Formats: sequence, C-alpha cells, structure tokens
Amino acid sequence: MKEDPDELVRRAAQRITSGELPDAAADLEAAADAHAGAARPLDESRVRQALATVQRTMGALDAAEASALRARELAPAESPLLVSAETELGEIYLFGGRHAEAIAQYEAALREGRALGLVDVARAGLHRRIAIAFALAGNHTQAALAAEDAAQLYTQAGVEGAATRSRIESATALVEAGLAGAATRAIDVARRAAASDHAALAELDLLESARALRAKDSGRALEYAQSARTEALEGGAVLPYVAAALAIADLLEHGGDRVGAYRSLAVGWVTAADRIGQELAATMFRAPLQSQRDRWGEAAFDTVKAEYYATRRRS
Repeated sequence: MKEDPDELVRRAAQRITSGELPDAAADLEAAADAHAGAARPLDESRVRQALATVQRTMGALDAAEASALRARELAPAESPLLVSAETELGEIYLFGGRHAEAIAQYEAALREGRALGLVDVARAGLHRRIAIAFALAGNHTQAALAAEDAAQLYTQAGVEGAATRSRIESATALVEAGLAGAATRAIDVARRAAASDHAALAELDLLESARALRAKDSGRALEYAQSARTEALEGGAVLPYVAAALAIADLLEHGGDRVGAYRSLAVGWVTAADRIGQELAATMFRAPLQSQRDRWGEAAFDTVKAEYYATRRRS
C-alpha cells in the first residue's frame, strides 16, 4: 500500500529536524512522485523544491539542481512558487561555485518577486545573496553595490540591524575593490548606523585594522584590533572577539612581543569558552597556539608560556 504523500512530507520534516537527511530526501522524493502520478503539479513543485533544499544540504548538488529545475518547470508564472524555485536554484549554484548562474537566478527571483509585490525584507535578502556571489567571483565593486541595495531595502522595512550588517558588507567589498575613498565613506555611514551596536562596531574596527595593515601601519592596525576586541566583549559577539584576538596575536608577534601574542590567544580561549563552551573554543584557539609552538620552537614557546603565567601571578 502506497503511503499518503502528506504523511511522507510530515515524516520528512521530522527526519530533517533529527538530522536524518537521506531518509528525509527519500520521503520527499516518494511524495513528489506520488503527486506527479496523481497529476498535482503545484503540490509536486512544492515538494520537489523542499527535496532540492535537502539534497543541497547533503551536498548532492546534481540531484538538487534536477529537483529545483523540475520545481521551477511546474510552478505557475508570476507565483510565489516560481520565486522560491528560482531562489533555490540560486542557492544551489552559489554552493557549487557557479557564481554567474547564481546571480542570474537570484535576479530572476527578484524580477518575479517584484511583479508579485515581494516584501522589502525578502528582496533585501536576495540582493545580499547577489552581493555574496559577486564577492566570491572577485567582482567586489558589484558586490558593494548589491550590498548597499540590500541595506536600503532593510532600512525601508525598518530592520536596522540587518541594514547595518549589509552596509558593513558593502564597505568590506569596497576595501577589497581598492576603492579607498568610497570605502572610508561607507565605513563612516555604517558607524553612524551602528550607533551602540557593539558587535557591528567590532566588525568595523576589524575592517579598519585590516585596512591599516594593508597600508603597513601596524600600530594603527593593532589599535583597531584591540578596539574590536573591546567592542566584541561588550556586545557578547564571539566570532568578532575571536577574530580580534587572533589579529592581535599576529600583530604583537610580528612586533616582537611573543608574551603578548601568547596572552592574546590564551585569554581569548578562556573568554570564548565562558561563552560557547570549552570544546568549541578549543577548535578556534588550539591550532593558532600550536602554530606559535611550531614557529618559535618548543623550548622558546614553553619559555614564553612560563613568563606569561609568572606575570599573571605577580599581578
């Protein structure tokens, strides 16, 4: 006896939650085939798109593309289903490194969505994905423009946090593009928008640190990295905090301060562990500390470590 396709979809949802993706994909494929056999194209389109998402998550990109293409083929013109299928294809192509195709699919979703009155937040999300695709393709100028489009749409929707992040992404792309003047203006705009968003300010300080390092101003780079660490701590932003701790360690080491470099990583590990647990913090800091040991030699590393702990005891 064939299982009911709706029941298969419900079971697939449970299996996705449990991380049983191959079984979830099998259920969704069986449900899609059942809808196809019963000539229910809208239901089949909806289920095949869900199947494509699961297959993409599993890394089965060829199968995901086939499912998404079928979902797009079955979706009615000027329908939310079509927008969703175009977007899923964009995700598949982005994940597979097919950046130009990803951009084309996201832009198709935007065109379809505009005709349907797609809300600003959804349009902003598509512009943000376009920005990512352009950045990965090395076209940082276009990435900056797409990220700024996203920021404006988020602002229109009143989602200021996402708008600020998009402005930071735009500024980052301008830095990568080598457009110093435009990058400076974009960073200033993002700072004003960030206001008291400490996590956003930490990201901006990290960007400024990288700019200073490119300009061979290691002192200024260190100042910005230290400011980023302070802002990240204030905002409880773990990833910017870790990035700042690593940057500080590198800058201090290159400046000849090995004890300070070790301190940045050792303190960073303990601080991150308080927020995210010892195991996850270890994955972020163990390798950089091992790299210090490898570069300095075991005896020198142990001497620096002993000096650091002796300084701690004295203080």
